[in-house]
Amino acid sequence: MPDIANHETAAILLMLLDEEEAATIVARLDPSEIERVGGAMFALHDVDEMRVTAALDRFVASARRVSSVDAEVSGHLNGVMTRALGGERAPVMLDRIIPEALANPLPTLKWLSVDDLVALGATEHPQFTALLIAHLDPIVAAAVVGRMAEVDQANILYRVATLGAVSAQAFADADALLADHIGSGKATRSDTNAGVPVIAAILNHVPKALDQRMMRALAKLDKPLAQRIDDDRVVFDDLLALSDKDLGAVCRTADATDIAIALKGVPDAQRERIFSTMSARAADTMRAAIAEQGPIRLADVQAAQRAIIAGAKAMGDSGAIQLGKGDGDYV
Repeated sequence: MPDIANHETAAILLMLLDEEEAATIVARLDPSEIERVGGAMFALHDVDEMRVTAALDRFVASARRVSSVDAEVSGHLNGVMTRALGGERAPVMLDRIIPEALANPLPTLKWLSVDDLVALGATEHPQFTALLIAHLDPIVAAAVVGRMAEVDQANILYRVATLGAVSAQAFADADALLADHIGSGKATRSDTNAGVPVIAAILNHVPKALDQRMMRALAKLDKPLAQRIDDDRVVFDDLLALSDKDLGAVCRTADATDIAIALKGVPDAQRERIFSTMSARAADTMRAAIAEQGPIRLADVQAAQRAIIAGAKAMGDSGAIQLGKGDGDYV
């Protein structure tokens, strides 16, 4: 259902509960969810019986699709493993069992504002700051890096890009420090989201001048690493954001064999977007070439896509095409 309907449903249900019950539910929401649901609650005035009934119907329909057991599985599993294996062996086994995508190594981090993070970065060890930056949303991370002292920026990004495995205890200590800063929180499992993709995503959201200065500084610290970051700045899907004219220019410049291989496995809608920039004859020829292809290794597809991206970046650097948002930032 639309987000607005979801928020109104949650707001109405919370208003039907007593304050203690509603507070228990709100305490488990993310900050952004609290803001949206709180706004919906504030917007409620005269709620008639029909709207209440509709909200309850929506809730029941959604509840049928969610297992009531799932919500408590993680906590129960944690307790069982700790009792059975002890405090030292249980976390190791849980790391093997719980999917990486479900991990939340710094649960308290989401409650800190950009101001909080900038203040922490100014007082804590750079490696601690790098750990936080690695686990922030790229847009938030870009805002934090942009407000750091210029002398510290490249050092922090370098530490993020080279951050290795982080122990569960290190995450626990880091989250405890964050909890001390805002008054609550707990630690979880070991993991890291650091590396080249993180830095590439962060730099995609900073102003052009800062982006260029950081890339120059990173190149001085580690030129191969800076090159890997730069290579990760634009992905094949980003080419679809180009204008028809610029995308057509990229396709005319790229090797036809590379295009045919690069489009292997690409969704039909994306293929047609590229074909639309070609002449009808060229597009038909390309479709035939793709249809005649046998199985192609993923590595070969990725290599062909990188070759096309490299050509597009060179055209963007020369000004032949507009690769980005108009201010020089990558899309």
